[in-house]
Amino acid sequence: MLIRDEEKLHYFSALQTYIHNHPLLTELKIEDEEYQFKDSEIVALAKPLHRCTRLTTLHFMENHLGIVGATALATLSNLTSLNVSYCAIGVGVLLPLLNLPRLSRLNVTQCRLKLDAATLLGSSTRLRSLNLDENDIGEDEIRAVVNNTSLTLLSVNSNLLGDIGAQILASHCKLTALDVSGNGITSIGAAALAANSKLITLDIGTNHIGVDGAMLFAGNKSLTSLDVSSNQIPAPGIKALGS
Repeated sequence: MLIRDEEKLHYFSALQTYIHNHPLLTELKIEDEEYQFKDSEIVALAKPLHRCTRLTTLHFMENHLGIVGATALATLSNLTSLNVSYCAIGVGVLLPLLNLPRLSRLNVTQCRLKLDAATLLGSSTRLRSLNLDENDIGEDEIRAVVNNTSLTLLSVNSNLLGDIGAQILASHCKLTALDVSGNGITSIGAAALAANSKLITLDIGTNHIGVDGAMLFAGNKSLTSLDVSSNQIPAPGIKALGS
């Protein structure tokens, strides 16, 4: 245990030195499953990061991010893109992060989000891009999220949307890019999404849309990028999509 603690201390010190010596950083990725940082260390890292006035993109994944650490990150006011994937967070952590004045892109993949967090994200109108992959998002949560009509890009792959969730998303008036892969969607949900004329990019792979869903998308004229892989679409559906 002492050896591991010493290794973490050395890694942390080296990271602080790197940040101090590179004040012109525009993007930084801090991800290490072995050396997960806790709030006190996050606060200490935030101090040298204030010198990086050009830092707009921060990937801070697989760490023990609590309210104190989130409040420290929220002082990095130039951030426009933040990735806190694989950090178990709730409303208390989200609140300060969403108060970042320029934040427009947020990735909270596998963060164990609940309905209250989804509701908060639905009211965060600065966001334009949101990644909610692998969060057990169902009908209630996605209904809360779509209240945010500022979103143009949304990824909710590997969740629990089903057809009703797909229909809820299809009603969003501004989404142009959507990933709903791995959500148990059939031709019923596909019909709603195929009728959405705002979507330009859609990933509906690893679902169950079948030949009927494929036929519906074949008639869509607004999509410029469509992924229907792993949907067990028979030959007539593939032919319709290719025509």
